[in-house]
Amino acid sequence: MNTTQLAQCIRAAWDEAGYTAEVEAALRKTSPHPEEREAREAFLGKRWDEVPESTLLARCPSPFLIGSEALRYYLPAFLTASLKASNDDLLVFLIEFHLKPPRKPEKFERFRREFDLLSGKQRDAVAAFLRWARDSRYPPGHDPGDSSAYRDRVVRRINDTLQRYWDGCRRSSEQKGLQPERGDGQPLDGG
Repeated sequence: MNTTQLAQCIRAAWDEAGYTAEVEAALRKTSPHPEEREAREAFLGKRWDEVPESTLLARCPSPFLIGSEALRYYLPAFLTASLKASNDDLLVFLIEFHLKPPRKPEKFERFRREFDLLSGKQRDAVAAFLRWARDSRYPPGHDPGDSSAYRDRVVRRINDTLQRYWDGCRRSSEQKGLQPERGDGQPLDGG
């Protein structure tokens, strides 16, 4: 799947996700930390597809300070921005700190409850994104300047992330007779 197809898949999965009162409330939560308030204000009142890439790629304030509920809503914006980013900072941050399930059982349960709130189509889009990252951004010999040890470590983390949660969601929806689809209604693995 190329980046254009993946962006369409992500957009289709979140197409009907509206800016809800819950997202608004999450962004309006008060915080004693100025950076957190500034990050939340940058997203306030915007649909996920209206947030400027400069906001998503910012380092200060970190866009990840918006809280888990808002982050779940804006996840497609982060995914599509990382498809276009010239460096891997956002991609690695997403994988390492937001899409990788924790090892500790109680933290894993919290992670699972949070991401189980996504629709099957949304979880399938995240799994497709992770497979794209592994296969397109980190193929063997992807950048002569990078060490193969770094590439191997990132690929192992992506594979582990897929195996421990995201592909399990996909298998679960397939067992229920749901065929994961791209944005155009075609199966993710097909045509």
